[in-house]
Amino acid sequence: MTTLGRMREDFLLEPVTGKALPVFKGEVLRIVQEERGQVLDFNCYNLHDYKERMSVGHMRRQGFRLSQGDYVLSAPPRSNLMMFVLEMPATCGTDLLASRCSPDFFEATWGFEKHTNCQDTFAEAIGEYGMTPDDTHDSFNMWTNSGWDDRGRWFFTRNTGQKGDHVDLLSLMDTLPVPIVCGSGDVTGVSNFFLRSLRVQVFEASPDTEALVEKHVSRFGRYKGQRSPDAFRIKEIKASRELKADPDYVPQFVNTPLKTEQVEVTLTAEDYRQVELLQEHGLADDDEDAIRSAVFGWHLRNRSEPNPFKIRT
Repeated sequence: MTTLGRMREDFLLEPVTGKALPVFKGEVLRIVQEERGQVLDFNCYNLHDYKERMSVGHMRRQGFRLSQGDYVLSAPPRSNLMMFVLEMPATCGTDLLASRCSPDFFEATWGFEKHTNCQDTFAEAIGEYGMTPDDTHDSFNMWTNSGWDDRGRWFFTRNTGQKGDHVDLLSLMDTLPVPIVCGSGDVTGVSNFFLRSLRVQVFEASPDTEALVEKHVSRFGRYKGQRSPDAFRIKEIKASRELKADPDYVPQFVNTPLKTEQVEVTLTAEDYRQVELLQEHGLADDDEDAIRSAVFGWHLRNRSEPNPFKIRT
Protein backbone atom coordinates (compact mmCIF):
# COMPACT_ATOMS: atom_id res chain seq x y z
CA MET A 1 0.00 0.00 0.00
CA THR A 2 1.50 3.35 -1.08
CA THR A 3 1.04 6.18 1.42
CA LEU A 4 0.33 9.49 -0.30
CA GLY A 5 1.12 12.96 0.99
CA ARG A 6 -1.31 15.69 2.03
CA MET A 7 -4.12 16.50 -0.41
CA ARG A 8 -3.45 19.99 -1.81
CA GLU A 9 -6.07 20.15 -4.59
CA ASP A 10 -9.67 18.95 -4.64
CA PHE A 11 -12.17 20.27 -7.16
CA LEU A 12 -14.95 19.21 -9.51
CA LEU A 13 -14.77 19.25 -13.29
CA GLU A 14 -18.29 20.08 -14.42
CA PRO A 15 -19.54 18.89 -17.83
CA VAL A 16 -17.85 19.79 -20.19
CA THR A 17 -14.81 21.49 -18.64
CA GLY A 18 -11.16 20.81 -18.02
CA LYS A 19 -8.19 22.11 -16.07
CA ALA A 20 -4.46 22.34 -16.68
CA LEU A 21 -2.70 22.05 -13.33
CA PRO A 22 0.90 21.51 -12.20
CA VAL A 23 1.67 18.16 -10.62
CA PHE A 24 5.22 18.08 -9.32
CA LYS A 25 7.66 15.18 -9.25
CA GLY A 26 6.54 12.65 -6.63
CA GLU A 27 2.99 14.00 -6.43
CA VAL A 28 -0.09 11.97 -7.35
CA LEU A 29 -2.95 13.12 -9.57
CA ARG A 30 -6.22 11.35 -8.76
CA ILE A 31 -9.24 11.29 -11.09
CA VAL A 32 -12.50 10.17 -9.45
CA GLN A 33 -15.85 9.13 -10.91
CA GLU A 34 -18.10 11.59 -9.05
CA GLU A 35 -21.22 9.85 -10.36
CA ARG A 36 -20.55 7.00 -12.81
CA GLY A 37 -19.68 6.16 -16.39
CA GLN A 38 -17.99 9.39 -17.53
CA VAL A 39 -15.09 9.37 -20.00
CA LEU A 40 -12.00 11.42 -19.16
CA ASP A 41 -9.69 12.69 -21.93
CA PHE A 42 -6.14 13.43 -20.85
CA ASN A 43 -3.22 15.49 -22.21
CA CYS A 44 0.12 16.06 -20.46
CA TYR A 45 3.13 18.39 -20.85
CA ASN A 46 6.53 18.90 -19.24
CA LEU A 47 5.87 21.83 -16.90
CA HIS A 48 9.20 23.45 -17.82
CA ASP A 49 9.14 22.80 -21.59
CA TYR A 50 5.77 22.65 -23.33
CA LYS A 51 7.37 21.16 -26.46
CA GLU A 52 7.80 17.95 -24.51
CA ARG A 53 4.38 16.39 -24.38
CA MET A 54 2.67 13.05 -24.01
CA SER A 55 2.80 10.73 -27.02
CA VAL A 56 -0.16 8.38 -27.50
CA GLY A 57 1.68 6.65 -30.36
CA HIS A 58 4.74 6.06 -28.18
CA MET A 59 2.54 4.82 -25.34
CA ARG A 60 0.96 2.19 -27.63
CA ARG A 61 4.23 0.28 -27.38
CA GLN A 62 2.84 -0.90 -24.05
CA GLY A 63 -0.42 -2.00 -25.71
CA PHE A 64 -3.62 -0.37 -26.96
CA ARG A 65 -5.07 -0.32 -23.44
CA LEU A 66 -2.98 1.17 -20.64
CA SER A 67 -3.57 -0.28 -17.20
CA GLN A 68 -2.07 -0.25 -13.73
CA GLY A 69 1.71 -0.49 -14.00
CA ASP A 70 2.01 1.32 -17.35
CA TYR A 71 3.46 4.75 -18.15
CA VAL A 72 2.53 8.07 -19.66
CA LEU A 73 5.46 8.67 -22.04
CA SER A 74 6.68 11.78 -23.82
CA ALA A 75 7.26 11.89 -27.56
CA PRO A 76 10.67 11.25 -29.14
CA PRO A 77 13.30 12.62 -29.14
CA ARG A 78 12.73 13.22 -25.39
CA SER A 79 11.14 9.79 -24.77
CA ASN A 80 10.87 10.35 -21.01
CA LEU A 81 8.71 8.77 -18.36
CA MET A 82 6.17 11.44 -17.45
CA MET A 83 3.72 9.64 -15.17
CA PHE A 84 3.15 6.14 -13.82
CA VAL A 85 -0.28 4.49 -13.53
CA LEU A 86 -0.13 3.77 -9.81
CA GLU A 87 -3.72 2.61 -9.39
CA MET A 88 -6.50 1.84 -11.88
CA PRO A 89 -9.63 -0.27 -11.25
CA ALA A 90 -10.71 -3.06 -13.57
CA THR A 91 -13.88 -1.07 -14.33
CA CYS A 92 -11.77 1.64 -16.01
CA GLY A 93 -11.37 0.63 -19.63
CA THR A 94 -8.74 2.74 -21.42
CA ASP A 95 -8.20 3.72 -25.02
CA LEU A 96 -5.25 4.98 -27.09
CA LEU A 97 -6.97 4.69 -30.49
CA ALA A 98 -9.92 7.09 -30.60
CA SER A 99 -8.83 10.64 -31.40
CA ARG A 100 -10.16 13.54 -29.31
CA CYS A 101 -13.53 14.71 -30.63
CA SER A 102 -13.61 18.07 -32.44
CA PRO A 103 -16.19 20.57 -33.77
CA ASP A 104 -15.91 19.35 -37.35
CA PHE A 105 -16.62 15.77 -36.24
CA PHE A 106 -20.03 16.73 -34.86
CA GLU A 107 -20.88 18.94 -37.82
CA ALA A 108 -19.88 16.34 -40.40
CA THR A 109 -21.55 13.43 -38.58
CA TRP A 110 -24.74 14.95 -37.16
CA GLY A 111 -24.94 18.47 -38.58
CA PHE A 112 -24.36 20.12 -35.18
CA GLU A 113 -22.79 23.51 -35.81
CA LYS A 114 -22.04 23.95 -32.10
CA HIS A 115 -21.43 21.04 -29.75
CA THR A 116 -19.26 20.40 -26.71
CA ASN A 117 -16.03 18.71 -27.80
CA CYS A 118 -12.64 17.70 -26.45
CA GLN A 119 -10.53 19.76 -28.84
CA ASP A 120 -12.13 23.02 -27.71
CA THR A 121 -12.10 21.98 -24.06
CA PHE A 122 -8.39 21.15 -24.17
CA ALA A 123 -7.66 24.44 -25.95
CA GLU A 124 -9.52 26.49 -23.35
CA ALA A 125 -7.80 24.67 -20.48
CA ILE A 126 -4.22 25.13 -21.77
CA GLY A 127 -4.92 28.76 -22.71
CA GLU A 128 -4.31 29.61 -19.04
CA TYR A 129 -0.65 28.73 -19.69
CA GLY A 130 -0.35 30.67 -22.95
CA MET A 131 -0.67 27.70 -25.27
CA THR A 132 -2.82 27.75 -28.39
CA PRO A 133 -5.31 25.22 -29.84
CA ASP A 134 -2.44 23.90 -32.01
CA ASP A 135 -0.70 22.74 -28.84
CA THR A 136 -3.36 20.14 -27.97
CA HIS A 137 -2.51 16.54 -28.82
CA ASP A 138 -4.11 13.11 -29.09
CA SER A 139 -5.55 11.98 -25.80
CA PHE A 140 -5.23 9.11 -23.35
CA ASN A 141 -8.87 8.20 -22.76
CA MET A 142 -9.93 6.71 -19.42
CA TRP A 143 -13.21 4.91 -18.67
CA THR A 144 -13.52 4.29 -22.41
CA ASN A 145 -14.65 0.86 -23.54
CA SER A 146 -13.63 0.88 -27.18
CA GLY A 147 -13.11 -2.00 -29.56
CA TRP A 148 -12.44 -2.68 -33.20
CA ASP A 149 -13.64 -5.16 -35.77
CA ASP A 150 -11.72 -7.30 -38.26
CA ARG A 151 -11.66 -4.39 -40.73
CA GLY A 152 -10.04 -2.09 -38.18
CA ARG A 153 -13.13 0.05 -37.56
CA TRP A 154 -13.50 1.03 -33.92
CA PHE A 155 -16.62 1.25 -31.81
CA PHE A 156 -17.72 1.85 -28.20
CA THR A 157 -19.50 -0.42 -25.76
CA ARG A 158 -21.29 0.57 -22.56
CA ASN A 159 -19.24 2.51 -20.02
CA THR A 160 -18.57 0.40 -16.91
CA GLY A 161 -17.21 3.16 -14.64
CA GLN A 162 -18.70 3.11 -11.13
CA LYS A 163 -19.27 5.93 -8.62
CA GLY A 164 -16.11 6.35 -6.54
CA ASP A 165 -13.78 4.66 -9.04
CA HIS A 166 -10.44 6.46 -9.18
CA VAL A 167 -7.22 6.42 -11.17
CA ASP A 168 -3.94 7.51 -9.53
CA LEU A 169 -1.12 8.85 -11.71
CA LEU A 170 2.29 9.32 -10.07
CA SER A 171 4.25 12.20 -11.59
CA LEU A 172 7.82 11.17 -12.48
CA MET A 173 8.81 14.72 -13.45
CA ASP A 174 7.26 18.16 -13.01
CA THR A 175 4.22 17.88 -15.28
CA LEU A 176 1.26 19.91 -16.48
CA PRO A 177 -1.54 17.33 -16.85
CA VAL A 178 -4.80 18.41 -18.51
CA PRO A 179 -7.77 16.23 -17.47
CA ILE A 180 -11.06 17.13 -19.17
CA VAL A 181 -14.62 15.81 -19.22
CA CYS A 182 -15.22 14.27 -22.66
CA GLY A 183 -17.84 16.17 -24.65
CA SER A 184 -19.07 13.42 -26.96
CA GLY A 185 -20.71 11.06 -24.47
CA ASP A 186 -24.21 12.34 -25.08
CA VAL A 187 -24.40 11.28 -28.73
CA THR A 188 -21.69 8.64 -29.21
CA GLY A 189 -22.68 6.57 -26.18
CA VAL A 190 -19.12 6.51 -24.87
CA SER A 191 -20.46 7.92 -21.55
CA ASN A 192 -23.80 6.10 -21.78
CA PHE A 193 -25.52 9.04 -23.54
CA PHE A 194 -25.05 11.56 -20.74
CA LEU A 195 -22.45 14.08 -19.54
CA ARG A 196 -21.34 13.92 -15.90
CA SER A 197 -18.85 15.51 -13.53
CA LEU A 198 -15.44 14.17 -12.54
CA ARG A 199 -13.43 15.00 -9.42
CA VAL A 200 -9.73 15.92 -9.54
CA GLN A 201 -7.39 15.71 -6.57
CA VAL A 202 -3.64 16.20 -6.14
CA PHE A 203 -1.62 14.67 -3.29
CA GLU A 204 1.77 16.01 -2.29
CA ALA A 205 4.88 13.82 -2.45
CA SER A 206 5.53 11.39 0.39
CA PRO A 207 8.53 9.19 1.25
CA ASP A 208 6.71 6.29 -0.44
CA THR A 209 6.04 8.16 -3.70
CA GLU A 210 9.54 9.67 -3.79
CA ALA A 211 11.00 6.17 -3.48
CA LEU A 212 8.76 4.97 -6.31
CA VAL A 213 9.90 7.84 -8.54
CA GLU A 214 13.54 6.88 -7.98
CA LYS A 215 12.75 3.23 -8.70
CA HIS A 216 11.05 3.96 -12.00
CA VAL A 217 13.35 6.70 -13.28
CA SER A 218 16.46 4.66 -12.47
CA ARG A 219 14.98 1.69 -14.38
CA PHE A 220 14.25 3.64 -17.53
CA GLY A 221 15.12 7.15 -18.59
CA ARG A 222 18.86 7.30 -19.06
CA TYR A 223 19.45 6.01 -22.59
CA LYS A 224 21.73 7.72 -25.10
CA GLY A 225 18.86 7.87 -27.59
CA GLN A 226 16.92 10.18 -25.29
CA ARG A 227 17.65 13.80 -26.17
CA SER A 228 17.15 17.15 -24.50
CA PRO A 229 16.96 20.47 -26.38
CA ASP A 230 20.65 21.21 -25.81
CA ALA A 231 21.46 18.21 -28.04
CA PHE A 232 19.38 19.49 -30.96
CA ARG A 233 21.10 20.83 -34.08
CA ILE A 234 18.23 23.32 -34.47
CA LYS A 235 17.50 24.67 -31.00
CA GLU A 236 15.35 27.74 -31.51
CA ILE A 237 11.56 27.44 -31.65
CA LYS A 238 10.20 29.15 -34.75
CA ALA A 239 8.48 32.46 -34.10
CA SER A 240 7.11 32.73 -37.64
CA ARG A 241 4.35 30.35 -38.75
CA GLU A 242 5.26 30.40 -42.43
CA LEU A 243 7.63 27.61 -43.45
CA LYS A 244 10.62 28.48 -45.63
CA ALA A 245 13.57 26.29 -46.53
CA ASP A 246 17.08 27.14 -45.31
CA PRO A 247 19.23 27.01 -48.49
CA ASP A 248 22.35 26.24 -46.42
CA TYR A 249 20.84 23.36 -44.47
CA VAL A 250 22.42 19.93 -45.02
CA PRO A 251 20.67 17.02 -43.27
CA GLN A 252 22.80 14.58 -41.28
CA PHE A 253 20.81 11.35 -41.23
CA VAL A 254 21.75 8.60 -38.77
CA ASN A 255 23.93 5.78 -40.15
CA THR A 256 23.69 6.92 -43.75
CA PRO A 257 24.75 5.99 -46.29
CA LEU A 258 24.05 2.45 -45.13
CA LYS A 259 26.88 -0.08 -45.41
CA THR A 260 26.16 -3.76 -45.95
CA GLU A 261 28.37 -6.78 -45.57
CA GLN A 262 27.94 -10.22 -47.10
CA VAL A 263 28.08 -13.10 -44.59
CA GLU A 264 28.56 -16.66 -45.77
CA VAL A 265 26.35 -19.19 -43.98
CA THR A 266 26.87 -22.98 -44.08
CA LEU A 267 23.63 -24.98 -43.95
CA THR A 268 22.97 -28.65 -43.41
CA ALA A 269 20.57 -30.43 -45.74
CA GLU A 270 17.85 -30.17 -43.09
CA ASP A 271 18.57 -26.44 -42.61
CA TYR A 272 18.19 -25.86 -46.33
CA ARG A 273 14.94 -27.79 -46.38
CA GLN A 274 13.60 -25.34 -43.76
CA VAL A 275 14.75 -22.46 -45.96
CA GLU A 276 12.80 -23.96 -48.86
CA LEU A 277 9.71 -24.42 -46.68
CA LEU A 278 9.72 -20.75 -45.71
CA GLN A 279 9.64 -19.83 -49.39
CA GLU A 280 6.98 -22.42 -50.22
CA HIS A 281 4.73 -20.93 -47.52
CA GLY A 282 5.18 -17.40 -48.84
CA LEU A 283 7.29 -16.27 -45.87
CA ALA A 284 10.38 -15.43 -47.91
CA ASP A 285 11.23 -14.42 -51.48
CA ASP A 286 14.56 -16.24 -51.82
CA ASP A 287 17.24 -18.10 -49.84
CA GLU A 288 18.85 -14.92 -48.50
CA ASP A 289 15.51 -13.50 -47.40
CA ALA A 290 14.56 -16.79 -45.70
CA ILE A 291 17.78 -17.02 -43.68
CA ARG A 292 17.69 -13.37 -42.67
CA SER A 293 14.01 -13.61 -41.66
CA ALA A 294 14.58 -16.79 -39.68
CA VAL A 295 17.56 -15.39 -37.76
CA PHE A 296 15.94 -12.09 -36.87
CA GLY A 297 12.59 -13.71 -36.16
CA TRP A 298 14.31 -15.98 -33.64
CA HIS A 299 16.08 -12.96 -32.14
CA LEU A 300 12.79 -11.08 -31.69
CA ARG A 301 11.21 -14.04 -29.93
CA ASN A 302 14.14 -14.90 -27.69
CA ARG A 303 16.36 -11.88 -27.16
CA SER A 304 14.03 -8.87 -27.23
CA GLU A 305 12.21 -7.35 -24.26
CA PRO A 306 8.46 -7.69 -25.06
CA ASN A 307 7.63 -4.54 -23.09
CA PRO A 308 10.70 -2.47 -22.17
CA PHE A 309 8.57 -0.21 -19.96
CA LYS A 310 7.60 -2.91 -17.47
CA ILE A 311 9.62 -3.08 -14.26
CA ARG A 312 10.53 -6.70 -13.60
CA THR A 313 10.84 -7.89 -10.01
